[in-house]
Amino acid sequence: MKASKIKIAISAVAIVLLAVFTFLLIFGVFEKGPGGGPTGGDDSFYLKGDAKTMYGEDAIFDEALGWANSDPSAIQLDSGERYLYYTSNQTMFSDDYAIVVRKGEKVNGEYQYTGRKTLITPSESGWDAYHVGSADVVKGAFAYNGKTYSYLMAYQANADEFEEKCFEIGLAVAETPDGEWIKVGDKPILTNYATQSGDSVLGYYAPSLVSNDKGGNVKLFYTYGDAYGHFQYFVDLDCSNLNNIPAFGSIVLSGNGLATGEGIVMFPNADFVYDSENERYYVVKDFSPSADTLPRKAYQIELAYVEEYNLYTADLGYSFTSLEVINGFTVMGDRDGWERLYSGTIVSDEFGGKLGSEIEILYNACDIEMNEPEDYLWTPSVHSYIHNEI
Repeated sequence: MKASKIKIAISAVAIVLLAVFTFLLIFGVFEKGPGGGPTGGDDSFYLKGDAKTMYGEDAIFDEALGWANSDPSAIQLDSGERYLYYTSNQTMFSDDYAIVVRKGEKVNGEYQYTGRKTLITPSESGWDAYHVGSADVVKGAFAYNGKTYSYLMAYQANADEFEEKCFEIGLAVAETPDGEWIKVGDKPILTNYATQSGDSVLGYYAPSLVSNDKGGNVKLFYTYGDAYGHFQYFVDLDCSNLNNIPAFGSIVLSGNGLATGEGIVMFPNADFVYDSENERYYVVKDFSPSADTLPRKAYQIELAYVEEYNLYTADLGYSFTSLEVINGFTVMGDRDGWERLYSGTIVSDEFGGKLGSEIEILYNACDIEMNEPEDYLWTPSVHSYIHNEI
């Protein structure tokens, strides 16, 4: 008799707990996204997902499985405030990618980041109707439609019929780093003519901006990928009047001096900053993507520099100076590290300039298909690595 009463009591408690859980689930009374999660701005809260696999170095903010956070880029203001831009999906476990930002402030020697705010989403149609991402931001003076803006963004996207190929690069402007961003026109600044080159090419991607004069003139570095490989270019753009950008020509960069491994030097997914004191450009770039296991991302990145005068030489015999190759062993020593380490960016000042004597690199890491057959696509996370110059 007593046993029956105990069973009835336990069942009653279970029913009450289930009802409470259902109430919380319906009304969203759960912990918000980790580290602020995808909250703030125009993002609604969401139920906290499982933590991403963290057998490598910890991410710079807490990450939940289901949010693929990739292609970081960061600027730091004179006040020390930081703005971290990256690509992420708008819905958990979905490929509806957008450009988001987190604001960072230093607390006890480490940056703490707010919840994210969505800045740029795909258009309903046109060149950037799919896979918007890989943003880079620089400060200056950029007139557009009768108004002058302080910040310029370059980003990549493509039309929805091309899925992961035929990327192009476009521009956007804003008054503040995390303000309302306005797309410049309805056409890209760098157009990939897929009908001429074939829809198998990767196209123009990974834009990187550096201010030439802290005004309207900028350098736009970018990668072009096709069946022959990944190659690095740059253009000098007069963006002082974005309604009338003068014609420009592209200059290809040699990969001489970069760590090669075997075969032709590939120069993919690069980010540049300018060192005005030494008149040189620092770059962090991917190695060629690994094709044996999904995702087809690089497993290591490289930091190097090139003298400014070499950018314009007709002699492709000039050389980069390689400083460090960074991979899972670099960041973890003899412990287990990430199999994929890619998409590095150098934290810069607002004008794309080098900060101090040390170089902080933000990069992506993720699981691979053989480890997480169902979830590897949703494991990319953002990490930090410090290179101290000798």
